[in-house]
Amino acid sequence: MKRICVDMDEVMADALGEHLLRYNQHFGEEITLEDLHGKWLWEVVSADRHAVLEAYLRSEDFFDVLAVMPESQRVLRRLQMNYEVFRRSTVGSRSTFHLFPRRTSFIAAIRASCGLTI
Repeated sequence: MKRICVDMDEVMADALGEHLLRYNQHFGEEITLEDLHGKWLWEVVSADRHAVLEAYLRSEDFFDVLAVMPESQRVLRRLQMNYEVFRRSTVGSRSTFHLFPRRTSFIAAIRASCGLTI
């Protein structure tokens, strides 16, 4: 069986949505997805706040509360019919990548809801 790898962020999990929610609440701003069109969040947020963006990713509960991307479960179920599906679990912060082991609860929720072996 052929294998494919699926990224979690913005494919299965809405990490950007949670990032925006926390940032906007923290700083009293109203940055939207439309504001980010064609840009990275790091380009829109001033450099003196980048450490706060990074801290959100490292918080204990960040990956526990992520929303599931619309239609992702349906699409992943279909892919699994023809492919062995693996997940990619890194988060890119500018040009640096970090592994986040705290994603296990989100992965468990995806597995339970759509029967994936990811």
